[in-house]
Amino acid sequence: MNGRSRPWPPGPTQAVVWWLPRALFAGSALLLAVAAASGWSSTGLTVALVLFGLCSAVFVGRQLIRGRAPTSGLVIAAIGLCVVGTGVLIAYVITRNDVLPLVGAVLVLLGVGWLAEKWRASAGNTALVVWGIGLLVIAVVAVGASAALFFRGTMPIGPTLVVVGIALVLVLPVGLNLLSERGLGLVATLPSTSRSRISLRTQFTWAAAIVLAAAVGFCCFLVLNDWLLTAAAAGIAVVLVLATVSDTHADVAVLLAVLALLAAAPLESAPIDGGSAGNGSSRVVALGDSYMSGEGARAYYAGTDEANGDQCRRAPSAYAARLVFDQHRFQHLVFLACSGARTYHVIAKADAGDRAASQAGEPGTQVDQLVSLLRTHPATDSDLVLVGIGGNDAGFGTIGQTCLAPGDCSSQRALFEQNLGAVQRALAATYASIRRAVPGVPVLAIPYPQPFADRQRCDGVALTKSERDFIREFVDKLDDTIRVAAGQAGLLDVAEMKDSLATHGGQLCAAAKNSAGINLINVRSVNGLATERFNPSRWLHNSLHPNERGHAAMADTLGRWLDGHAAAITAARKAGSPGAANSTTGADAVADPKPPCSMTDTEGPSCQAIVRTWQIDQLRGVAWVGAVALAAITVLWIAAIVLIGRLKPRRNAQRPPTPTAPAPTPTTASPSTPPIPATRG
Repeated sequence: MNGRSRPWPPGPTQAVVWWLPRALFAGSALLLAVAAASGWSSTGLTVALVLFGLCSAVFVGRQLIRGRAPTSGLVIAAIGLCVVGTGVLIAYVITRNDVLPLVGAVLVLLGVGWLAEKWRASAGNTALVVWGIGLLVIAVVAVGASAALFFRGTMPIGPTLVVVGIALVLVLPVGLNLLSERGLGLVATLPSTSRSRISLRTQFTWAAAIVLAAAVGFCCFLVLNDWLLTAAAAGIAVVLVLATVSDTHADVAVLLAVLALLAAAPLESAPIDGGSAGNGSSRVVALGDSYMSGEGARAYYAGTDEANGDQCRRAPSAYAARLVFDQHRFQHLVFLACSGARTYHVIAKADAGDRAASQAGEPGTQVDQLVSLLRTHPATDSDLVLVGIGGNDAGFGTIGQTCLAPGDCSSQRALFEQNLGAVQRALAATYASIRRAVPGVPVLAIPYPQPFADRQRCDGVALTKSERDFIREFVDKLDDTIRVAAGQAGLLDVAEMKDSLATHGGQLCAAAKNSAGINLINVRSVNGLATERFNPSRWLHNSLHPNERGHAAMADTLGRWLDGHAAAITAARKAGSPGAANSTTGADAVADPKPPCSMTDTEGPSCQAIVRTWQIDQLRGVAWVGAVALAAITVLWIAAIVLIGRLKPRRNAQRPPTPTAPAPTPTTASPSTPPIPATRG
């Protein structure tokens, strides 16, 4: 034993020093898991996270100062955690209790980490290398094979995530731990003296310090250039590499904290009153898709963001809600807009027959819900209907997914633009259905705001100029499609809304991402079951949507439009409603738009294959980026081994020191004693 390690175990005090920090770390980790899996409020989750941070700091500090725990006790505790964690996971299969999956996973993660700690301390040099490399190969093969099967469509998303999670969270860290221990041993053998001015050990230390400084500088560079999400990912990677090498379980702490923050249940607001109004009360009715419902916000009305239920994601910050609660132009809000809505989710069933469909958790199409409400609370002369629909029919969400993939998405322009004629027919049929449902009530067709400013340079946005131009041009064409369809059905077109972000300085490329009015990539989970909230495929729904700042700009634009078009609104109230339309025509129209599919959509296998094949081809073309990133992480890992090997000497606290014979006491000859002459032979 060397360094600052101390012998084990002289008494109860030493036992407390060894095991109390570890017990606090495990207990606070379980509390954080329960808080995240149960969907605690932001306050409760913050308290659990702070407590976990404090306990983690104590435990990691103890590991740095005192070294490893005794082998026998650590093995017993680790096996116990793995057994209990596996039992909890089995219990979930039987009971389907929503909290059990994360709790069981955390117990297994802690147990495997403790076993890895023992393994590092007791394995020989050859075993460390062989097992370390073997585990790394297993992790890489598992991730690569499951990803290939997923992209080919032969492996569902659920099993893919399970395999990738086990490989990256359990197998890969253990392999790196073993190789890190061998690396620390090699650093300890570097000579500290040299005939040259600087020893080899010092040279390696300076080189490692330069590498670490370069990594930190790279993260700062990303922040300064508005690559915030990339900077966060790079920073977490640096911390995880250092933590893995240090053998302090700080890597486990970082993983648990990040997972809890990513998958924490979003905030919820109290549900609205449903839009009922008495005589003389005014209402604004909001129909449409996610741009109308307010998706992209930090909080939604309760019951509208459920992973296995209603996912309309209606936000109190949506611009329609602001007309009522901020600008006080209306007394009530009839909030029927729903994320993911297509025209056949809005049109009345009487106008589209079996083609009309309600969304998950909704009692009917949006127009049918409105008609049902008007039976008991008839429309008044002060009511107003807003409708923002067409983006999902045009495949705008798929454009975002395609453009965020490697490659130039503008090469797929024809797949989307050729669909706009069908979108126009679907919009005209849907608009006519709305007008028939609310005769004498003005209906405003709302276009989509232009998300990108026309700039040559755009920091923090991983899209080329040609890709941004394609998106801008497509939004313009989609808004023109909405304007033409609105004119055909007799709706008022709020054309100024397309420039709402531009006039308020909220476009991407014109403002920093953290102050823009629209999210580019926004990571936020959903409410509902933990198995859904911890599914990474659920974390990006807020991306490419206006946030609270964007909806404030849109509300201001709409308010100004209402003030400037009072005469047009009055004329619309007197125009009445269009005559009855052929329901077959409406059914065919709303079923006609077929936007290109995303990788997980099953609506049209032919277009799905086109998009998927293109995305896979682009990923193959940038495989070198992954190779460069892997090489950079490898260099960082070697640097971490060198630095930690210098700062933290190798310790094997579980092994008692080998007793050595006391050195002989030198004797000094007295002046009167003649020296003993040396002899030969």
